[in-house]
Formats: sequence, structure tokens, C-alpha cells
Amino acid sequence: MTIKAVVLTISDGCFRGEREDVSGVVATDILRENGYEMIEHGLLPDEAEEIADKLRTLLPLCDLIITTGGTGFSPRDVTPEAARTVIERDAPGLAELLRWTGYQKLPRAVLSRGVAGIAGETLIITLPGSTGGVRDGLEVLLPLLPHAIALMKDRPVDHTPSPNALSSEEKADTKAKGDHTPRTVSVLETNVDDLSPEFYEPLMERLFAAGALDVFFAPVQMKKNRPAVIVSVLCTPGLRETMAEILFLETSTFGVRHTTWERFTLEREMHVVSTEYGDIRVKVGKWKGKEVAFSPEYEDVKAAARAHGLSPQIVYRACFKDAPYRP
Repeated sequence: MTIKAVVLTISDGCFRGEREDVSGVVATDILRENGYEMIEHGLLPDEAEEIADKLRTLLPLCDLIITTGGTGFSPRDVTPEAARTVIERDAPGLAELLRWTGYQKLPRAVLSRGVAGIAGETLIITLPGSTGGVRDGLEVLLPLLPHAIALMKDRPVDHTPSPNALSSEEKADTKAKGDHTPRTVSVLETNVDDLSPEFYEPLMERLFAAGALDVFFAPVQMKKNRPAVIVSVLCTPGLRETMAEILFLETSTFGVRHTTWERFTLEREMHVVSTEYGDIRVKVGKWKGKEVAFSPEYEDVKAAARAHGLSPQIVYRACFKDAPYRP
């Protein structure tokens, strides 16, 4: 049985149209790409009663409700309080898993007050409003959700798992065997020949803030030998129009071309390495179960180098002393 899901973005700014709903789009894309039937993607203001009423309305319609936003310390962040009035049985392990996973990449992630629980036969999970928090959260939740929902509905998961559960098991088996499936991404490009160089920085920042997977610039020579820059943006297919809009607003281009690519990716894990200069987060890449890449986080390296008055290269090399993979 296909899992029916709803994504709700809780944000005053998005509800009023003052900000783009990027995190909600990311959550919807990820769930859809993993075989979930999307019933609705809605927008709500940070109003506890409205949030709770909407959750109750959705309970008969879906198996899973993912909210994004409103889980922080701001006085307007009331999503956890609203969800608790609807939740009948807590699922604290899921909420703690999300906080711990986020902490591995960003210590401030523990400030999220997100909750998870069951109401009737619907699982409710409240995610942070950042695109990174949504991606990281769903990455750890996806292998668990089919089994959790099957148990919630009292289904014999060991003998008759749902298609989504099978998909997750197959993915786990695929990772063990090292058969890495290509992922689909959209690639947008445009040539710009009259933008002041300092304006490329805010362009890149805005694209990343909107959910871009990568942004890069390449110098080219155009007709009549005019120097120009190719702006390239990688994103999930669901964010293609958002990225195009930013390119139109932030540059002078009259056209943006786009294509769809398939790509192979390494399985990624975030570890912490203790060095004589402090703890440094490192990204470990695996191919067919074997560690083949080991990349220290630049911001951690830079901070440690500044604190000790050293070149970042020295801190960087210290990270590799006990690494299983060396460049």
C-alpha cells in the first residue's frame, strides 16, 4: 500500500508571500522521489490554533504529515505546541534522532524543539524550517518511516510490507552491495557579460539559500570576443523554476537554459576527528561500501587555524593522521 503524505510549511513570511517556500518544496520533492503519494503541500501562518485545526482536518486523509518551520525559540515558533494538542502518542525517539543527526553537522540544531507522534493512524513529524534541516532529517527518517507506519496501522510488516517499505529495504540492500543509483538533478545555465564581479557573491548566496545543490561560475569568451561568465546551478527538479527566477532577478540575463542530468553520488557520512587543534567535522564518502573520500569541513578547519594562529593547511593535514583514507 502506498504511503500518503502531506507537507505543511509553517511560516508567517511564506504564508504572506514575503518569502519563498523552499523547505516545503524540498520536503515534497524528496518524498515524491521516494514513492510517497503527495496529498497536499500547504502553507500556514505561525498560529497554533490554525496549525492544530489543519492537522486534525488532514488526519483521515493521509498516513504521514511532515511540517517544516516554527520549531525554534522565537515567540512565534509554536508548531510543537500545536502538534502536541493533536498527537495522542508520542514518538520521542524520532525527534531525538533528528536533533542528534542535525548536531553532527551543526551544533545549533539541538535548539530545535521539534516533536513527533501518532494521532489516530497518522504519523506527525515536525522538522525545522531550513532546507538543510529538512534534507538531513528526511535522510535518516526515510529508512524508518515505512516500518513505523506499518506498525502504527497494525500491519504484518515482516510478511506483507508496503511498496514503500520494500523500496527502503531495497535501498538498504543496494547500499550494502554498493550499487549506487544515479540521482536526477536539474542543471540551469546562463551567460552573463555585464554584471559587476562583486554582485556574484550575493547571487551565489541567494541561490544556495533557496536550496541549490551547487553553484559555480566559469569565464568564457562570447561573440566579438566579449568576456563573460557562465553561471551554472544544480538543484532538484522541483526547484528549477525557483532558481530560474533568482537568475532573472539577480542578473541581467534574458534567458536561462536547463537540462536534466543523472549523476552517481557517494554514500556520505559525517564524522568528527579529534586533532591537536580541536575537533574537526569531516565528510566521509563511500563507494560500494568502501571509504574512498575524506574531506574536512572548511569552516571548522578555518576556525581552528585562526584560534591557533596557524595556516589552514597545517590543521587540514592533521585531520588525516588517523584517517582510513588519505589523499
